[in-house]
Formats: sequence, C-alpha cells, structure tokens
Amino acid sequence: MVVGTIMLLTMLFGGGMIDTFFVGKLDKGVKEYVLDKERQKEIRADIKSTKKYIKQFNKGRKAQFKEFMPIFESRTATRDDFETFYTELHNDRVEFQNEVIEARLALIQKIQEDEWTSIIEFSEATIDKREEKQQKKIDKKNAKTTTKTNESTEKAQKKADKEQKKQPFFKTRQAIIEAVADGERQEILISSLDDMMIASQKLDRELRSINVKENDVIVRFDATQEEMKQIAEEVNKLRRSSFEKLIQIHMIIKENTDESQWDTILKALNKDLDIAIR
Repeated sequence: MVVGTIMLLTMLFGGGMIDTFFVGKLDKGVKEYVLDKERQKEIRADIKSTKKYIKQFNKGRKAQFKEFMPIFESRTATRDDFETFYTELHNDRVEFQNEVIEARLALIQKIQEDEWTSIIEFSEATIDKREEKQQKKIDKKNAKTTTKTNESTEKAQKKADKEQKKQPFFKTRQAIIEAVADGERQEILISSLDDMMIASQKLDRELRSINVKENDVIVRFDATQEEMKQIAEEVNKLRRSSFEKLIQIHMIIKENTDESQWDTILKALNKDLDIAIR
C-alpha cells in the first residue's frame, strides 16, 4: 500500500498502533467475554485510564509537531537542529511505550487465559469485517468504472489527471519540475523524495502488521515485556529511518536550489505535509 501524505508525519509523531494495548477492540472484547462483573469493571477502568494516557501523549505530539515545522521550514536549519529535536521526540516515545507495555502486563493478570483467547478471536473477527468492508468498496468502485465504457476520451483523461493529483507528494514533484530547470538537479531532488516515501512505506507496513492476525507475540497470553519491547524497538528503528529521510530531503532541497526555488518547493512540500496528527 502506498503511504499517503497524510500518513507520513502521523506515523512519526502520532501514537500509532504500536502504542495501544496491541489488540483491536479490546474494551468491547472484555465487555463480551469477561462475565465476572466486578472484574470486568476493573479491567475496563484500566483500559479507559490507559486510553486517556495515550490521548494525552498524542496531544503532546501535536505540540511537538508545531515545534518541528519552523525547523523544517527554515533554510538555515542544521542537521544538529533536527537531531536535537528527534532525540527528545524519541526519548519521550520510549518512555511512553514502556508505560503502556507495563499497563498491558498488569491488565493481563486480571484476565483469565480462556477469556483472553475469546477476546483475541473477537479482535480477529473485527479485522476480517473491516477488510471485507474495504474490499466491497474496492469492488463497487471497479464495477462502477467498468460500466462507464462509453465515457468520452476527454472525460476519461480528466479523471486520470484528477487521480494523478491524489498521488503522494504530487504538489512537491510538480514544484520541483517547474522550479528547477536543470535535469540533473531535478533527478536528485525527486530521488530524495522517493527515498523518503520508500522509508515511510516500510514503516507503514510494519505498523499495519502489528495486529492479532499477523503478529504472534501480541496474541500470546504469556507474551513478555522483553518481547513487546522488541516490537516497539523495531518500529522505532523504522521511524528513525523515515525521519532521517525527511532531514535528507530538507538538506538536498537546500543544496540544490536558490532562495526562490526553495520557497516554491517548500511551499508545495508543506501543503503535502499538512496533516492532522491522530
């Protein structure tokens, strides 16, 4: 799956799937399968408390994103400026991940193994329903496209052009082509943009794989703290790689443009990175 522009900094700054209890619809699963009302109430209170903690963390990430953009937009920003920012970003995230992992371990102690098995099956079924719904949308779209066989060439071209503009970082690519006449420098800039997208795609795939259908560790009732930390560490490495490519494109744009070209390309890039952090 190609990562949209909305996803890139969301993955870098937002909480993301790795920072939840690792199990989709956990609260609903507990409500359904933990029949002891007092224990169910206690477990759901713990889930609610951790969700509140996650929400507070993500609120802080929004503030950090606002701090990041002036650095990214500055033509005089240095690699040290980016590294200083990322170090704090990373340290905060690791502390947060450790807290959530501890909360999951404490939660598991209040759930019986047979209940946990049912909760996991419920989560798997939720994923199946979501994927089925997404596939129906795709099939409906394809069927709609097939029926429009008599569409005029002009109309078909307009539709194709519209779809092209939805591609990741379309505005940035166009700005590079229009602002930088030198073909060699164009290639350098676009290659750096592609590098950033490849790194982001790897991060996106890893985040999407952290679910009860694809990750054996998070399914297990006896999953250890060390095993869950390893999952977090692997994702953090990919986050680091994506951030590095973001720094790289900033530096390459600076090195291969004058002030006017910089302004044009950064304006387009900022539009492509205009996101709402989840």
